[in-house]
Amino acid sequence: AASTFNFLQSLMFLFFGTVPRLAKALKVDFLPKESQQFFKKLVLETMANREMKNIIRPDMIHLLMEAKKG
Repeated sequence: AASTFNFLQSLMFLFFGTVPRLAKALKVDFLPKESQQFFKKLVLETMANREMKNIIRPDMIHLLMEAKKG
């Protein structure tokens, strides 16, 4: 599950927090691909739904939508 981390995932999370550039350069992930795809789909569908229904909420999704607009 995406909210339950084993020891290795916890170390990877710490690694991301302390040296993010190195983690990115090494292409290290701490979430399984399935979880990454789930969250990406969830955010993109939420953004599309809010755009279609003209929903505005003061949250991170709204900030992402504003950044997408430029």
